[in-house]
Amino acid sequence: LLRENYRMEQLIRHCPFASRLPASYLRKVNNYLPTYAEFCPVMSKIMTSPGDDKATKCDNAMGVVKNASEQLANIHKKYGITMQTANEEPAPKKETFENLNICHHRFPDVEPVAEEICAKNSVLPECEGLNYQDHFDELLEKKRRDHSYRIFKSISRTANDFPYGMEYHAGSEARPVSVWCSNDYLGMSRHPRVVAAVKEAVENHGSGAGGTRNISGTSPFHKLLEWELADLHQKEAALIFSSCYVANDTTLYTLPKLLPRSICPLEKLCDVAHEFGALTFVDEVHAVGLYGKRGAGIGERDGVMSKIDIVSGTLGKAMGNVGGYIAGNASLIDTVRSYGSGFIFTTSLPPTVLYGAITSLRILKSQEGVELRKRHQENARLLHKMLSHTGIPVMDSPSHIIPVHVGNPKAATNVCNHLISQHGIYLQAINHPTVARGTERLRIAPTPYHNQELMEEMVGALFETWVDNRLPLNLPECPSEGCYYCNSIKDYSCDRRASLKAIS
Repeated sequence: LLRENYRMEQLIRHCPFASRLPASYLRKVNNYLPTYAEFCPVMSKIMTSPGDDKATKCDNAMGVVKNASEQLANIHKKYGITMQTANEEPAPKKETFENLNICHHRFPDVEPVAEEICAKNSVLPECEGLNYQDHFDELLEKKRRDHSYRIFKSISRTANDFPYGMEYHAGSEARPVSVWCSNDYLGMSRHPRVVAAVKEAVENHGSGAGGTRNISGTSPFHKLLEWELADLHQKEAALIFSSCYVANDTTLYTLPKLLPRSICPLEKLCDVAHEFGALTFVDEVHAVGLYGKRGAGIGERDGVMSKIDIVSGTLGKAMGNVGGYIAGNASLIDTVRSYGSGFIFTTSLPPTVLYGAITSLRILKSQEGVELRKRHQENARLLHKMLSHTGIPVMDSPSHIIPVHVGNPKAATNVCNHLISQHGIYLQAINHPTVARGTERLRIAPTPYHNQELMEEMVGALFETWVDNRLPLNLPECPSEGCYYCNSIKDYSCDRRASLKAIS
């Protein structure tokens, strides 16, 4: 029996399915590796096929698997780990400031209004043929039925321990998590010089802007930030907004109303825009700070800055602040400033944002920014390779964002819930309407501060969760030359595509 078990362990250790996992993760789950062997397209054949002594080998193989499963169950019981099945969804609890236990800051005390008064004052009117309450409830129930209803996870990021944070859940104690889906791509929101600048701003100028840009809301720092952004994109002028969404919406809504209209050949528009008299508008929202010599984006990286008439970007991702902007020809920018309602009627950005954004922008233009971008790209490539190596279906992506295909909104949510509850790892499921139905995915965004140890921990946990939820793996074909199975074990050829099918 010992000899058979030893042989089985050796087989499992040589399994191409398990050998694709990070070594540190394999050491941690060594005692119940046979559990994963059940799902391996090669090992499952070996463990269930007869050998010289058919009955003995089968008994030994199944005994190992059952024993490993019992060990795993005991570990879960010992440490109070509860496993969530694929059909279970956690029931959302009503959050209040009391049960969230959110921070150490002492806010001013105030007596809240009674819930029954809030409910009474929130009753919607009814009109003939339309019950607003029922209509809105049905729209929400529709999203719950197709599993695209979003429940926001409350995460408070820890500035001095990036990329970690604390998860706050109603009725539970806060717990530490590692964050893998933040838009703070380079960790600039916690950069010491950025934090110092923000502190100085709030101490010197207060927390608000005071009004719209036209009415007491323009300071020298607004003009300085706009100059810095124009310089970044090598344009004459720039204009900042409360977000890149507002910047895009205002610009694309305002300019067409002021320009003469004509029909352009859409099929060739991208290639011949200027030849046919069209303006080019490039959204660099996920690229600013991350690509190009000074972080101006894809346009700078590819040497096409002069072909971009209007560029839009954000201060809220790689720069670690909040807000959006456009940059371009001075007259064009002044036209949007003078006619764009989204700019005219919006309260301007406060000094804290301006100080932080200016400081972050100058750092990203410097050699420090070059080094951050280099480490960021290296980490993204490494994690992409590690995930692909395990068979997790990583989608093709030319950017630093690593999408993992799930294809089912409920399964995507279950995987994320399991990762954060069982492993303290925060990934975000991306469902409709952000992506098309059937292309639901996980969104992974490594930063320069997600080191290899963190990557191995995350990849191992994701793989375990993937298998537990019976999701399909995509393993490459076996390299027959040097393959342990093809060369050492007769009658167990694995020269085929190893694909673990989803179990419905």
